[in-house]
Amino acid sequence: MIVGLVVAIPFVLLTWIGTVVLGLRDVTVNLKLGFVPGMAVTLIQYPAEFIGRKLTPAHSADAFLLGYLLLSPICCAAIVLLNSHKTAAHKLTRNRGQTDEITTS
Repeated sequence: MIVGLVVAIPFVLLTWIGTVVLGLRDVTVNLKLGFVPGMAVTLIQYPAEFIGRKLTPAHSADAFLLGYLLLSPICCAAIVLLNSHKTAAHKLTRNRGQTDEITTS
């Protein structure tokens, strides 16, 4: 549960900051897209930690785990924000097309 909070809190904060910075206020976040990377982070963590502990000394393995816990929410937030930005751009071009059709008719 603690690992989930360590990943979820930065993910939510980074996603919120990203929506404000990129101006994605009217775009809804795809919850399925948020779920898939979240599950991937959880499923990859244990094999990655095991391999990290086997390949590196004890203190380096802890640094690897800390880096993993810090980078995984950043990567997940980046994926969600890129998808939201792409969705917003698609909606904008679609709305412009409808506006052009109305003005030309």
